Amino acid sequence: MMVVPSLDTKCGKYFRFRDLIECGETYRAVQPDNTPKAPETYEALRDLTRVILDPTSDQFGNLELSYGVSCPALYRKIRERISPPLDQHSAHELNSKGQLICSRGGAAVDFSCPGICSLQLAQWIVKNCDFDRVYFYGVNRPIHVSVGPEPSGQIILMWYSKDAFRRIPRKISIEKFLVLSRQDDLVMSCVRQLGQGT
Repeated sequence: MMVVPSLDTKCGKYFRFRDLIECGETYRAVQPDNTPKAPETYEALRDLTRVILDPTSDQFGNLELSYGVSCPALYRKIRERISPPLDQHSAHELNSKGQLICSRGGAAVDFSCPGICSLQLAQWIVKNCDFDRVYFYGVNRPIHVSVGPEPSGQIILMWYSKDAFRRIPRKISIEKFLVLSRQDDLVMSCVRQLGQGT
């Protein structure tokens, strides 16, 4: 039987479980009880750290985590900007009916690296890591990366709609994503332009 570890237990070379559970603007502002209950969530966080965060930290240095695990008390505070059944931030946590919040399993984290363009960060991960999904929000925004039991290797660009108030997910192939540059129209479509939506 799996045991739930202490939040201060290291889940990889650089991060503790607490770092992935107590991170982000909303968590810091509200400080809900975001402690996962499912032992499988902790295993998924170990996998996420080993497969994504450790090698990326080795390559680029200090990563800043902006959104990690999201248990119900946290995601209720930010529900208009997220999709718990799809985004894997709930890992293996259960809803009030005893069912997985996200049926995909695995775990997800959003992060950036100071001084490093998020496109460069995401392209390195796509080339070097076994990921399930990468969501790209723009060159100066954190990227979302998930791992799961059946890695799909999907990359999704989060474009702004014409009114610039909401984002539209657009899948892109690995081959096309790896040759994108900062100035590419596909990359710029993820950046809200001055004057849009005003």
